[in-house]
Amino acid sequence: MDMRKLLLCAFLLSATTMQAKSFAPNWEHKNNVPLPATTASNVKAKSFHHNIMNWEDRPLTLDDFMGKKLRSDTTVYNLYWIISNRTAKIRIPHGRLHYQQTYLTLDQNESFIDPNYRNENMLRFCQIGFNLMEYYRRKSAYDLVDNPDTDFRTILRYYNKQHEEFMDEVADSAQFGQNQEVLSRYEAEVNQMLAEPELDPTQIPLGKRYFGIDIYVGYNLRYTSNDFYTNAPSGICLGYTFDIRRHLFGIDFNCNFGGKSKKDFSTDRGPIDKGSKVEALHGSFMYGYLVNPNSKHDFYPTLNIGFTNMTGKEFTNEKGKKETPALQGFCFGLGCRYDIPLFDVIRLNNGINNIVYTNWSSNWQCSASRTRFAMQLRPQLLFTKMDGGKGLYPSVNLSVTLSWNTMLFGYKTEH
Repeated sequence: MDMRKLLLCAFLLSATTMQAKSFAPNWEHKNNVPLPATTASNVKAKSFHHNIMNWEDRPLTLDDFMGKKLRSDTTVYNLYWIISNRTAKIRIPHGRLHYQQTYLTLDQNESFIDPNYRNENMLRFCQIGFNLMEYYRRKSAYDLVDNPDTDFRTILRYYNKQHEEFMDEVADSAQFGQNQEVLSRYEAEVNQMLAEPELDPTQIPLGKRYFGIDIYVGYNLRYTSNDFYTNAPSGICLGYTFDIRRHLFGIDFNCNFGGKSKKDFSTDRGPIDKGSKVEALHGSFMYGYLVNPNSKHDFYPTLNIGFTNMTGKEFTNEKGKKETPALQGFCFGLGCRYDIPLFDVIRLNNGINNIVYTNWSSNWQCSASRTRFAMQLRPQLLFTKMDGGKGLYPSVNLSVTLSWNTMLFGYKTEH
């Protein structure tokens, strides 16, 4: 089997000029070393164990090459490196960012240098190969930002080929490091490439808004002028919404206490006496549209339509049954929602392991998620029509709420 097929089957990368082997816990590569002719009695079981050295810790030493070269192996060296994934987190203004950080390591047990070439020049040659792979690891992170719908493994496979071609050239031109003058030129070239810094995770775009849920509760301040009850300024507001690609759908309730009935009313559930305390409720279906998805403060103009009622004091009727008298009506109006973020937890799905999910109409790759705690301002101008009343009555509401919401971000794939 050639190297490309092995790479596709096992998601392996190479740091040498030889073929890849098909087992790897993450992204790794080593020589495809042919086994010598042997019988089953010659093969002894060995426990799986890696001695790992991180690229970022220090330069290579000859002691890092602990692997044993088989007698039938004609290769000069084996630099067995692994690109792995770990979750890292950093603080950001008003929150925390979790992202997938890739990193490069060397498996010391699998890496070796032929005893005839085990010298400082060969070590420099291997360090060039190791440094070059570190550069390609960083470059892959930048390329994933520019091509968010491309799988990270595809990008790594591309740079694996570039790495092999480059190291083939170095091996031929510098005789595996024995030509020190030529080796120094390649060393300087790779060091210059390696000067490119790590990608700043805060610069990784979240993607397009895909789906979100918001639950909120808070204080409602109301002013109204009508023929049914006096002002009841203090109350509560609560509700929930769904955000689908900037379109907002939800249900909003605000209930105010402390108003008094202006007249005697007769309802199908009993009377409401003049001067008795009443509660005023507005419940509405809401539609909104996000004005600027790139703003730090979400702003939605909204349309509301729903119902209203005025509820009197509960009493026990002649049959001993408890009744709550109420007058019904409907309402509609305009409003908005303005978010002031308090704390965000953002999780990026960059790196080797991306999350892909499918809905009923298309495929989306989830690039990030955000959980947000926010304070929200919700002013509304509603017009109310109560049963038995004449005309529409205005109602001005200002709600200050605390919300918990989560949002998924993604890119549409071509699959």
